[in-house]
Amino acid sequence: MKVEIPFVYQVNYKKPRMPSWSHSDILCSAAVDIVDIPAADAPVVHVVSDESAGVKGYSHSSTTTTVSKFHVPGGDCLIRKHGDQHYASRFPVDEIAKWRGNREFDPFAVEIGLRTGDSEFKRTLDTKIEGTRAVSLDVFHAKEGEVKKFSSERAMTDRYIHMLSGQFAVIDGVLYEKVREPVVSAVLQPGGSLSVYIEEAISPTLTRFQKGEWRGAPGERIRFGLDEFDRAMKVSARLAVQNKLTLAVHARVKQASPTEVRFRGDHEYLFSAAKGVAGQLRSAVAYMTESAGMAVLDAANLLAVHDRLTPSALAAVRRMEAELRTYFAGDHQAPPTQDTMHDYDLRQAFGGGWKWKLDRLTDALAHWDARDDIGLEWFDKTLDALPVYDYPRRAYEVSSLTDMDKLAMRWEGGLPSELAMADPEVSAIVVVEDFEEFRPLAAMVYDRNNLMLPPQVFGNPDPQTVASEVVLASTFVQSAKVEAAHSLSLSSGEGPSFRP
Repeated sequence: MKVEIPFVYQVNYKKPRMPSWSHSDILCSAAVDIVDIPAADAPVVHVVSDESAGVKGYSHSSTTTTVSKFHVPGGDCLIRKHGDQHYASRFPVDEIAKWRGNREFDPFAVEIGLRTGDSEFKRTLDTKIEGTRAVSLDVFHAKEGEVKKFSSERAMTDRYIHMLSGQFAVIDGVLYEKVREPVVSAVLQPGGSLSVYIEEAISPTLTRFQKGEWRGAPGERIRFGLDEFDRAMKVSARLAVQNKLTLAVHARVKQASPTEVRFRGDHEYLFSAAKGVAGQLRSAVAYMTESAGMAVLDAANLLAVHDRLTPSALAAVRRMEAELRTYFAGDHQAPPTQDTMHDYDLRQAFGGGWKWKLDRLTDALAHWDARDDIGLEWFDKTLDALPVYDYPRRAYEVSSLTDMDKLAMRWEGGLPSELAMADPEVSAIVVVEDFEEFRPLAAMVYDRNNLMLPPQVFGNPDPQTVASEVVLASTFVQSAKVEAAHSLSLSSGEGPSFRP
């Protein structure tokens, strides 16, 4: 259906006898086509709300933005699903003009990174209306009078507004926006508070049309599927009491369809907690017992090489946590204590906050072991092989739905349906990527029951040009049956044969 979207564009001009450019904002509108989806084809699967107000993002500190896309007028945000795409309700489509100037609820207020040549004067396009002093073009000309140079960014802005409209749909007379799967996030905030939000499963900074950033650091959050809301509340309350934090619950889940929930965040929490401990304490291994120091180094190396949680990395993390608990329970010096306050080298080696990080790792392991539903995770089926490197390429196995979602975001034109629907129970998905650019080059799907069978090959974008990627993926699969210590160098030669 045709919809009018008000927007502001910039004009750039020089007045007579003025050497520098001046800029003004001009208000106009664009008639765009927004797809109309029958309500029967997009059933309501969840009902959520997020009561948090806008906050200032890290990169754009002068601009207050609403990070959660589930904070909407009226409170309740309906989540519909059309095919594999989630849509979040906004407001009646005939109220676009009403909310267009309200930064808190304006879904068309985004920041877009501009391509080279789009604009001579700026690198990003902010499509908000609130806070601008926009006037009509006629009013501008009447006010400014004669100008000696003039350029308009209307065509460029209009083009991006039309692109942005593709993120929306009209369902039963209401405007809906495309979103990633909503999840519950418990976020540690600066100042000693723990806040619970409804967020998208993927960071908003990874989207083309950016609406702010995550609250708090990415590594300081525990995330849950919507059907785990009660568990999220219990965990958040326990952490707040244990760490003397102020708990602020902004999230509400009024309806969740368990069969439509894909997300689980246990592996994510444990991975970030383990990296925090291993990354900090590896510089202090010289002060530890040999067993504790080697456990820290083993875990740090496996976490760094895999760059994700795997069974072998998990086993190393468990050993590290147990060894560190034994070490610190003994008569060993570690800051902060009265005995170590004057030992500069010791304090530098351990750094600050190590005890809190170790407590967080212990909690993350307990959190992992308390999972009551592992059916949505691929972790237990993984081949558990180390990635194989052939600079700048890396072959690794997809081991969670989060991995799959990130792959989909970077795949040109979207994931092929056969790849997206691969069953992890019977298929191993191996990706070869350019690890410097985090760009997937190809994906191969192997039969778990017979890894010697030729894989199904998907190239990004052309499967006919990825022969060398197929070789690297096959080397990775073969290395799954070899001791992990040998698999990093396999790409330089012929892969080994399988062993029982």
